[in-house]
Amino acid sequence: MRADGIDVARHADYRPFPLDDRSHYRPRFTGAGGIRDCARADAGGFHLVSRRAAGVCLPVNQYHSVAGVDHRPPFVAWVTLSTGWRWAFFIPAMAGVVVGILWFISSRKTPPAAEDVVQDTAAGVPLVERYKMVLTSKPIWALLIARLLTDPFWFFYQYWQVGFMQEKIGLTLAEVGKLMWLPPLVAVFGVLAVCWASDRLVARGMDATRARLTIIWSVTCLAPLVFLLPSISNAWAAVAIMTVINFMCTAWLSMATIMMGGLAPRVAIATAIGVMSALGGVTSIIFNGFVGSIIDHFGYSMPIYAGATLHPIGALVLAAFFLRRKKSFIARPETV
Repeated sequence: MRADGIDVARHADYRPFPLDDRSHYRPRFTGAGGIRDCARADAGGFHLVSRRAAGVCLPVNQYHSVAGVDHRPPFVAWVTLSTGWRWAFFIPAMAGVVVGILWFISSRKTPPAAEDVVQDTAAGVPLVERYKMVLTSKPIWALLIARLLTDPFWFFYQYWQVGFMQEKIGLTLAEVGKLMWLPPLVAVFGVLAVCWASDRLVARGMDATRARLTIIWSVTCLAPLVFLLPSISNAWAAVAIMTVINFMCTAWLSMATIMMGGLAPRVAIATAIGVMSALGGVTSIIFNGFVGSIIDHFGYSMPIYAGATLHPIGALVLAAFFLRRKKSFIARPETV
């Protein structure tokens, strides 16, 4: 339901506002903060799995919301067209409250599995010291810069895909609901496949950081296909390219999170992932704050072309830093 609550903000509020003033779309960002809740769950997962299994285990944990992402477009379209856009917000919000209450009730008792986990020493490390560990690490800064560069396009795509399909391709909201559940569904299985591949590379002896980078560089090769999107007029062709975008961006996010778990000291993993997510969100908000005016004056082509270059640039930043270093950047033991 977290996915529904976030994504309703991307879809249900699209049509009620005039198309000639993109500043009205800023309420879309009200749902963006919820995405950052994943950081805490991702950070916790690093303490429960070995590095060799992190590639698959952590994305599986992260994609518990895939059901919400997949059924969101038809759900939002159906509710909006049948009862109004306000109910498209209200229903997921109430469902989220119910799930939160049930989660709180069921999690008051420590799970038995947690008894076997070595307790972290983060509580004994001052907050300032943890931030110092993160912000003075060159490998971590390389990854932070890459995320600062790439997150804006992912956010732009998520918040403007419906507008593109309606204004550029000419689909109705109902037609968007019928088609737009496909890209996230296909992308999830693709990301699980590449995460499994990265674990296989680690199992065969490749350094964990290098294995994650190999996946990042590989999926970035799909970026040139994004340049075709502005010239597409066929709905199915647009959906196909959007599936590529979903896959590439989600694979990037997954690998970056897993990499951060390997680069940061164990006591500072949550801090590092939180900093990475927060900074990526800030640059995304800044980028998307100007996109509406750009689309008004130049159409969708310019932001799509500019955004399509960001992941290759981010990949080059990672290559420039990590390829010239021979040693491993693991900052903590291989297993718990």
